[in-house]
Amino acid sequence: MNVPMQRRTAMRLNVAFAAMIAAAALWGSGTALSKYVLDHIPPLTLVFFELFASCSVLWLLFLYSGKRSRVNRRTVRHAWAGILDPSLTYLFFALGLSLTSASSATLIMASEPVIVIGLAWLLLRERIPPHFHPIIAAAVIGTLLITLSGTDEGVPTLLGDIFVLLGTASTALYTIVSRASARQMPPLLLAMLQQTCGLFFIMALMPFEWLSLGLPELSAVPLYVWLLIGLAGVTQGALALWLYLRALKVIPATQAALLLTLIPIFGVSSAALLLGEQLTWWQLVGGALILAALLWLRAKEAALIANQERLSASVTTS
Repeated sequence: MNVPMQRRTAMRLNVAFAAMIAAAALWGSGTALSKYVLDHIPPLTLVFFELFASCSVLWLLFLYSGKRSRVNRRTVRHAWAGILDPSLTYLFFALGLSLTSASSATLIMASEPVIVIGLAWLLLRERIPPHFHPIIAAAVIGTLLITLSGTDEGVPTLLGDIFVLLGTASTALYTIVSRASARQMPPLLLAMLQQTCGLFFIMALMPFEWLSLGLPELSAVPLYVWLLIGLAGVTQGALALWLYLRALKVIPATQAALLLTLIPIFGVSSAALLLGEQLTWWQLVGGALILAALLWLRAKEAALIANQERLSASVTTS
């Protein structure tokens, strides 16, 4: 590998890391936003309208790109993962947040990186390098410090915690099964197909909510709530998923799992801003520990790239 190619590789890694962090920020802020909106609209109905807003934006962008021929039998077969995420993930998280506290939900969602790393080792046979062990430990400890010191006043329920755990497992499994698809397909096309598949899946489940809760009184929902739902759908669905799939083309699943530990940091921060929850010193320490683990990871990769450049330069001069 020559020096210009190594520099392009380093640039791609930096862009991928930035995209993954942005996706984590959008997903993290969605916990507090969803908790707030669920006071006005039932869980399944909320998921439907969020996915509808996301799919609308993705389809408009795709049609504007003028690459309609890419939707064919070969590409559509990758859409099924949308049942895992966003549909099941959104559904389980919405059901869980309607029954349990935000702090309990965040604690359970913090287990996702560990689940992803375990699944990557089990299903993808991705080797976990020895220098990853302290980084993983620091990220996990930081996440636990954030979530265990939560100040949410809600009363957690077992059923709500189970729903959140199911949503976390669904997201982790999606990370693994979408790895190959993310490498083979453009992020916009893959996000559009998966979101659309998820929307149809949620539509098939809508009658069950109507039978149990009755038809929702949508006319009573304030306009600002509809605007928040649309914003959540576009940012957490279309934009966050596109950024995530773009990053997954470059970053291995184990490293993606480490970056996802940033979600609780953004979740706690947005809860403080939107719901008035107070940050504790333990949460600040946990956030600093997670950031230190990620910087440690980036330093390891930068050192590896620098060594490769030196080896390449020495081979060229000799």
